[in-house]
Amino acid sequence: MVRRRQTGRGGKCPGRGRYLPDMCGIAVILKFTPKGVRQNQEVIAESWMDALDAAIAHRGPNGRGRYRDAVAAADGSGTVHVAMAHRRLAVIDPAGGRQPMVRALAEARAPELAHAALQSGDDGVYHGLEHGAQHHESIVFNGCIYNHRELRAAMAASGRAFVTDHSDTEAMLHACGHWQTGQDRAGSTGTVIDQLDGMFAFAFWSSRLGTLKLGRDLAGEKPLYWMRPDRNTFVACSSAAGVLKAAKLMGHVPRVDVAGVTMWLKHGYWPVMPVEGLFEAEPGTLLRVVAGGETGMAVVQVAKLRIPGRGGGEAGGGARLEPEGVMGMLRHAVGTRLEADVPIGCFLSGGVDSSLIAALGQDAMKASGRTLMTFTVAMPDAALDESGFAEKVAAHLGTRHLTLNCAGGGQTAAGDIERLIGQLGLPFGDSSLLPTHWLAAAAREHVTVALGGDGGDELFGGYKRYTAARLMQSRAGLLAAAGLVPSGLFGLASKGLQRVLTASRNFGYQDILTIHTTPQLERVLAGGERVGELRRMLAEQYGRRTVFADARQDDFDNYLPQDLMRKVDTATMAVALEVRSPLLERDVVFAALRATLAEVEAGQGRKGLLREVARKLIPAEMVDRPKQGFAIPIGRWITENFGGLRDLAEAAFGPSGHGPDLFGAVVDRVAARAMLDEHTAGKGDYGQRLYSLMVLWVWCRWLEGA
Repeated sequence: MVRRRQTGRGGKCPGRGRYLPDMCGIAVILKFTPKGVRQNQEVIAESWMDALDAAIAHRGPNGRGRYRDAVAAADGSGTVHVAMAHRRLAVIDPAGGRQPMVRALAEARAPELAHAALQSGDDGVYHGLEHGAQHHESIVFNGCIYNHRELRAAMAASGRAFVTDHSDTEAMLHACGHWQTGQDRAGSTGTVIDQLDGMFAFAFWSSRLGTLKLGRDLAGEKPLYWMRPDRNTFVACSSAAGVLKAAKLMGHVPRVDVAGVTMWLKHGYWPVMPVEGLFEAEPGTLLRVVAGGETGMAVVQVAKLRIPGRGGGEAGGGARLEPEGVMGMLRHAVGTRLEADVPIGCFLSGGVDSSLIAALGQDAMKASGRTLMTFTVAMPDAALDESGFAEKVAAHLGTRHLTLNCAGGGQTAAGDIERLIGQLGLPFGDSSLLPTHWLAAAAREHVTVALGGDGGDELFGGYKRYTAARLMQSRAGLLAAAGLVPSGLFGLASKGLQRVLTASRNFGYQDILTIHTTPQLERVLAGGERVGELRRMLAEQYGRRTVFADARQDDFDNYLPQDLMRKVDTATMAVALEVRSPLLERDVVFAALRATLAEVEAGQGRKGLLREVARKLIPAEMVDRPKQGFAIPIGRWITENFGGLRDLAEAAFGPSGHGPDLFGAVVDRVAARAMLDEHTAGKGDYGQRLYSLMVLWVWCRWLEGA
C-alpha cells in the first residue's frame, strides 16, 4: 500500500477526544498513475483543485475543506490518487457536520469498529488521521437527507458508532460504507441510494477498495457533472464550469458538441452536454469509478432508482390515490423538510402547488409556536403577475409575507445573465432563471432555507400538453390538440394551431416543447447547407427519447431535472440559499407516477387531485383560479433595454471581434440580427428566442476564455 498523505493543520474537538472536520458544493479528482511511471510533480496539482474550489465557492460561504489520499490500485497495476474539495452552507449541525468528512477504519474487514474524523486548520486542508488506521472512508456531500435520523438509528442498532449529534453528512458517510453493492460487499442487498429520502449529490471514497462512488437524487435536485480529460483522470463537480476549467488546466482543450449545442439552443436544455466528453450524472443513479489496468479510468452505472410497480405509459400500478393519502404524504414531506438549524421560509406564487406547501408548512410551524415566512415576486406585466393572489393566500394562512418587485431586482439583468451562466458553465435558455434568482436574493436576506412547490405540474398533470401528447398521435386529434397548446408556451407568440401543425410536420410532440421550432431553428443556424444535416441530427437526438402516452414521465425524466431543477439550483445557490421541494419526496413521486393521468386529474381537469387536497386548507376561489405560470416580459425588456438586455443583444448579434468565434460557428449573425430588428420594430415577438441566442453568445464567450 502507498503511504497516504494529507496536508494542513489539525486539531481535536474539545470534549470528544476525536477529530472533527471543519466545514455546499463538491468536487473530486481521481488520478491513476500506472506502475513504473515517474512523477516529477504533484500528481493532482493544487491549481486544479483551486479551479474547482473557485467554481463552487459561491455555493458555500460557511466553510471550506480539502482532502487527499493515495492507495495501490486493486489489481496492483499502479497508484490511485484522490483529492476532494468542499464548500459548505451550514444548515444542519453547523458545529459537527463539516466536510470532507473522514471515517478511519481500524480493521479493513471490520469498518464498523472505529470512527475518526478530522479538524481543519485555517487553510481548510485536512491532515492527521488517527495513528494505526489501515483504511478509511471519506465523503463530500451536497444537499440534505431528510431521513437521516432513521438511518442513524438503524445503523447505530447494528453497532456503528457516531461522533456528531445529528449531522446528515455523517449518516451519509456511514450509509455509503454500510450499504455497498454486491461487488463491494458479499451478501449485501440494495445500494445506498435505495435508502435515502433527500436531495443529494455525493462522492464517496473507499481506500480499502480504491474506488470512488458518486450518487444523485431521484429528481435531480442537486447537480453533478463529470469528465475524463484523459484515460487516467476523472473530474466531478457541482458545477460544469468547474469541471471545464480544471480540465483545461490539465491540458484538455474543450470542444463544442455540435448536436449538444444545437439541442440546447432549441430547447434551452438537453441531456447531451454542449461540450464533448462532459456528462451529467443521471438522476437517481449510483456510479462507481474504478482505476487501474488497461482502461485507466472506468465509470460504471451500478444502480438506478426505478418506480416500483410501474411499466410506463398509462398502465397505472399501485393502489388508487385518494386525497387523504396524498395529504398524509405531503404533511410528512413538509415536516421532514422543515428541519434546519437556520431560519427557514417558503416561496409562495399563489398557485396551487406553492400555496399547498405554504399551508402545510404554516401548520407545522404553528404547532411549535413559530410563524412561516413566505416570499413572492411581483411581475411588471399584469398578465404574468400573481403577487396579489399570493398575498391573499398569505393573509389567509397568517404567514409573515414579503413581496419583491421583480423590475427592481432586474436593473442588472444583463450582468446577472453573464454571472449566472459563468457559474453554471452551460448555455441555459430558460429566462425565468432571472426572476428566480432575484426572488432568492431577496429571501436570502431573511432565511437560509426555503420550501418550494416544484414538481406539482409534472407529477399531478398540470399541463394541457399532456392531453395534447395523446391527441397528436392521430390526425383526427390534431385540431383538438391545438386547442390545448398555449399560444405563449415558453414565451412564443405563435398560435396553438400553428404550433401543433408545425410540430406534426416535423418531430411531433417533442417539437412543441421547444424555444425554436425546427423551421425557426433552420433560420438562425449558420449556413443553409446545414439544413439536411440538422434534420438528421434532430432525428437521432429525438430518437433516443421515448415520450410516454402519459407524457408526465418524459417531463419528470427530462424537463424537471434539466430545466426546472437546474434553474432553481443555479438561481438560489448563487446566493447560497437552499431550496427544498416537498412534492419531490420519493413516496410522493412513486405514488403520482404509478397513477394514470386520469387518476391524478380525478375527473376535475388539470391537477384535480391536488386541488382537491388544497381545498381542505385554502378557500376554493384561491385554488381554482386559472394557471398563469412563472415568466417575465422578456420581449418587452429587450426592446426597452431593461437592465441592459438590448445592449447585450446588440453585442451578441453584431460583427465578431478578433480571436475564436464559437458563436459565429453555430449561429448566423445576420439572421439573428434580422430577428432582433423585426422584434424591436414590433413585427413579431421573438423575446424568448432572442434570449436563448443571447445566452448562447454569453456562454460561447465564457468557454473561449475559461
